[in-house]
Amino acid sequence: MKQQLQLLWQQREPRERLILAVGAALLGLMLLYALLWQPVLNERQRLLRVVPRMEQDLAALKQIVNDAKGAAQPQHNELPVQAAVDNALRANGIDKAQLVGDGKRVTVTLDNASFAALTQALNSLQAEQGIQATVASVVSLPDAGMVKAQIELARP
Repeated sequence: MKQQLQLLWQQREPRERLILAVGAALLGLMLLYALLWQPVLNERQRLLRVVPRMEQDLAALKQIVNDAKGAAQPQHNELPVQAAVDNALRANGIDKAQLVGDGKRVTVTLDNASFAALTQALNSLQAEQGIQATVASVVSLPDAGMVKAQIELARP
């Protein structure tokens, strides 16, 4: 095959060889441009569009993380979970609650409580003490607005 190409090349006039050589060089340059340089340029242009948007997203995420870290810092008026839950329930008129806790979480059992008072107590616990319900079972009673509930509360 190599000998056939050499023979074919030798049979060409010097001018034809020059034209073929220049054509092959141009073809090589075009292939180099099309297969290597143009994809790199396209990717660069895409990155120039995407990177500023990603930097904005990163700044927003950093702000969210900083806000979350600030919110996770202990508040100066934090009470132990069980005491905070007991105070919130009593402040909302729920006196007959059974509280069982281990210091980090508390299970509240209510046999007959006002749903409105219970939700108000849960809202104040979350807003003031950062205590959230992790598990809740609430059943409506025949009396309007009254519920039977078992709720597990904890600080995240």
